Amino acid sequence: MSSRSASASTSPTVVAKNPKSGVRILHFGGRWTVETMPEIDLLALIPEKGLLRLEAGEAEAVDTSLAMTVTRLMEATDGTGVKVDLSGLPVSVSNLVLLARAVPEQDVPKPETTSFITEAGKKAMALWTSLEVALSFFGESFLALGRTLRHPKTFRLREFLVLLGDCGFRALPIVSLLAFLTGLILAFVGAIQLRVFGADVYVADLVGLAMSREMAALMTSMIMSGRSGAAFAAHLGTMKVSEEIDALSTFGFKPVDMLALPRLLALTLMMPLLTLYANLMGYLGGAVIGYSMLDISYSQYLFETQTIVTTRDISIGLVKSAVFGFIIAACGCVQGIHCGQDAAAVGHATTRAVVLSITLIVVADAVFAVICEVLKI
Repeated sequence: MSSRSASASTSPTVVAKNPKSGVRILHFGGRWTVETMPEIDLLALIPEKGLLRLEAGEAEAVDTSLAMTVTRLMEATDGTGVKVDLSGLPVSVSNLVLLARAVPEQDVPKPETTSFITEAGKKAMALWTSLEVALSFFGESFLALGRTLRHPKTFRLREFLVLLGDCGFRALPIVSLLAFLTGLILAFVGAIQLRVFGADVYVADLVGLAMSREMAALMTSMIMSGRSGAAFAAHLGTMKVSEEIDALSTFGFKPVDMLALPRLLALTLMMPLLTLYANLMGYLGGAVIGYSMLDISYSQYLFETQTIVTTRDISIGLVKSAVFGFIIAACGCVQGIHCGQDAAAVGHATTRAVVLSITLIVVADAVFAVICEVLKI
């Protein structure tokens, strides 16, 4: 018996009273919680006219469910001429109801559906805009180089030396590892095939030509695009967000002269040196495979490499690396300087810089291959 009375007292109730004509009072009692919220016919509780007073002094527990019920009740009275009095409700509930009523519901706009031609046009315009930005940056960079040559004292030598160390010396460990493994893999793959024909010694030729003309420059540029190119974009993008680049322009300094030119020169100058070092590490990786798998002595391997690799082969790789270094630095600086104004834009700029630089490096390498084939070099 006691359990029945307890459950009855805790269930939510709504009692309607009419103490005088034109006034109806609704008493909310029991536990008004999300778990016990009942289904109520709100229209049956609303008078045809007059005042509707809401009270919750007898409620044992109240949460947002009571506010939801009151809000729906008030929405049902809209346009009926009935006035609702919330003074009998707890302050927290009445404030929540008033806040919900103050902010009207808005329909979520549906995404616009565009045709394929419209999307293609937008992509073409975006590509054209990006091309304009890139050409403008290249022009400003060459003008900045001319101004620096005419006035060498304006060049930020200390920052340039720091960038040289960051793009060169500090990149040696990762370049050493990747170049060594690249030469080792090339020698391992070549050894499997050349051993069948008894031409084991030509593994040195394979590794030497591949590293000198292609792999050293290509793999080093891939590393530096993810290392230095991303760092340039993130650094300049952060300066853009914090309005440091705008401050430089306000004081009459050109951002390309102050920020982009030292990075362009540092990476363009250091890439050939890193590529030359990568060549040596690649030769060493091939020599390790030749000695361990094919019983080729180090002196024999070195002699065979010297006979096949010429200065022209090494020069082609160094020229490629300089061009690749300029591409990496340019992509990082362009994306950083033209970054958006929030933290997410910095991340997007860094991602675009790495993806764009790797794509342009592969395209440039293909162009170099065609040029070498046409010129027979």
